[in-house]
Amino acid sequence: MVPVSAVLFVEKRPVLVAGEREGFVMCSSGTVFNHIGLCATDRWRSRRVLGNAEALGGSVVERTVSRRSAMIGDPDGQLLELLQTER
Repeated sequence: MVPVSAVLFVEKRPVLVAGEREGFVMCSSGTVFNHIGLCATDRWRSRRVLGNAEALGGSVVERTVSRRSAMIGDPDGQLLELLQTER
């Protein structure tokens, strides 16, 4: 996990396996990551984001939903992780 700011992080993959490009994003620097994450301290706002994902064109990846985190796929197939952190 690489922090970008107090509430934003990316998870990088050190090596991209041949043929494993779908679902990964390459930055202009050549760094490859498979999702972007947002940290949230407000549980109710986090739940509201999950509830609105489909209305906004995304989808909740059900197998990733846990008590403190979930993945949302955007309309283009990129993944966003919503992670609840302690206040």
